[in-house]
Amino acid sequence: MNESVVSTNGLLIVALLACLPLVFEYRRYLRVSFPTALGFLLAAMAVGALVTMQHLEQISPLFQRRDRFDQIMVPVASLGFYLLLVPFAIRLVRAWLFDDLTEDERRGGVEGVRGWLRGGNLLCAVGIPLTGWYAYGYSPWALLLLVLTALVARPVLAGSTAGGDGGVSELPQTDESLKNERERVLRLLEEGAIKPDEASELLSALTAPSSGAQHQAGASSVNSQMTPRQRLAFVGALLLIVGFVMPWYSMNLGEELEHAAGKLNQSFGDLFPGGMPRNFSLPSVPSLRTGNVSFSGADIQQGLGWLVLLCGAVAAFMVAVPSLIRERSLHRMLVLGFLGLGAILLLYLIGSRLRLVSYGMLVMIAAYACIGIGAADVLSRRRNATL
Repeated sequence: MNESVVSTNGLLIVALLACLPLVFEYRRYLRVSFPTALGFLLAAMAVGALVTMQHLEQISPLFQRRDRFDQIMVPVASLGFYLLLVPFAIRLVRAWLFDDLTEDERRGGVEGVRGWLRGGNLLCAVGIPLTGWYAYGYSPWALLLLVLTALVARPVLAGSTAGGDGGVSELPQTDESLKNERERVLRLLEEGAIKPDEASELLSALTAPSSGAQHQAGASSVNSQMTPRQRLAFVGALLLIVGFVMPWYSMNLGEELEHAAGKLNQSFGDLFPGGMPRNFSLPSVPSLRTGNVSFSGADIQQGLGWLVLLCGAVAAFMVAVPSLIRERSLHRMLVLGFLGLGAILLLYLIGSRLRLVSYGMLVMIAAYACIGIGAADVLSRRRNATL
């Protein structure tokens, strides 16, 4: 290990110690106890330190040529990326799976979006793209889009399923109309137009909800409750975002050059089974020591990485909120279509460069598996409901 990387690792240790006071911010942002916040912080620091040291080892031949400012800021940005990403992911999991929300975050529509885009969420929305871009070269606009989508997804879904502001504004009108009807019945009773027994029956009819209203309330209650497997589909959506920014492929340029030279020698050996011509020889390839080059989903040519992300996200959305598409056959076709297309593209990308596949691909496979389990559960329940 060269001197530059050693000094950078020492700087990383100092940065880790300086991050310990963040436990109070973790406690406030995640709304957990002090020991739990400390555990989350230590986990984020451990992940950030391990990934940062691995990243510096991979880019060490190029990293030592950078100026002193970059040698300081790259590990700091890399550590900051995971110190923001880990609590942000935990916050989303607690909100979606355990309903850990503030009053503002529970609202739908514009008010809900405002409730999510404040405080620690807003800091993560700005910090994650900036640190990911500076430390790893990720597209800041792609990361910003992913983070904002994750933040506004719940209030947008809440607004669409609740019917927006219109559903809320109808309640006072219904109560007012019931009050007027009761007053009218009492007035008719005082005038002698109806008998006491008839007035009692009318008041009871006004008080009891209609069967249609009861059925609608029951249906909305069932639709608003997510089964454990539907929640697993949301976990898959989170894994999609995490896996998309991770390395899908990783290659060492020196090793690839040696591998290509070996393939060339093998090809010429197949052309000349009896041995090479006397006056012909292949040049020897010098052994090169280079760092690894990683490619995330956003770096895949022809936008195939983005298409894999989009197909999985749309499938997860339709699994989480199946009531948005009332036609069951259409819902089934769209879920299976987007999920199948994304899975086929993912398998194609894995098979085409299997030797270069990195851990980001494994996260994407896990994401699609979670979404597939949730989709199978939702489609099965909707099919049984029609029988």
